[in-house]
Amino acid sequence: MDDLPLVNADNLQLRRVFENLISNALNHNSPGLQITLQASLEGEMIRCLVQDNGVGMNEEQCSEIFERYSRGDRLRRGVVHRSPSTGIGLGLYLCRQIITTHGGEIGVYSSPGKGATFWFTLPIS
Repeated sequence: MDDLPLVNADNLQLRRVFENLISNALNHNSPGLQITLQASLEGEMIRCLVQDNGVGMNEEQCSEIFERYSRGDRLRRGVVHRSPSTGIGLGLYLCRQIITTHGGEIGVYSSPGKGATFWFTLPIS
């Protein structure tokens, strides 16, 4: 990753994005989870990925997860269970606000039992 160009961004806000994505992966999956962080150059944007090999989410969850007050569910043995999370559902909403304020986009690819890949882009300096 040393050869990637710089982005013009608030360090504290980007730290919040990474902390939220990583802590969500840890909180909504079983112990032994593998998390992979990646970054690549795509045109005039840096694309960052936070991938896990956890329980994943269905299409409906993926489409709603960045909405205000949206809370994640867990899928165990094919049945959706409410997460024991004490959060109020603002973390990913705030991630979206931070990334879009910086001129980027954020999203997720996932399917049940296949893990999740959260991605976001930021314009290069």
